Amino acid sequence: MATDTSKKVEFIVTWYNKERVNFSFAKQIMLAKTWIDICAKNEEYEMSAALKKEMDIVVKTYFKKKQESRTLKQKVWYFYIKIKRKLKI
Repeated sequence: MATDTSKKVEFIVTWYNKERVNFSFAKQIMLAKTWIDICAKNEEYEMSAALKKEMDIVVKTYFKKKQESRTLKQKVWYFYIKIKRKLKI
C-alpha cells in the first residue's frame, strides 16, 4: 500500500509531465523551478526532489536531442572548439 507522501509525489510528477507538454523548453524549466520553490517553501521536500529529478530528465533529453540532430559540419565545429578549449589556444 502506498503511503500518503508517495501518492503526493506521484501526483505532482504526473501533473508536471502533463503540463510541461504545452510549453517550450525554457518554460518547462521555469515551471519546474517554480513548483520546486513552492514545494520547498511548504516543506514538501520529497515532492521538491521528485520535481528536480524530472527537471533533470527534461534537460538531459533536450540536450541529447539537440546533440543528435547536429549536422556533420556542426559536429566537426564543436569538436574543434572542445579541442581548442582543452589546449587553450
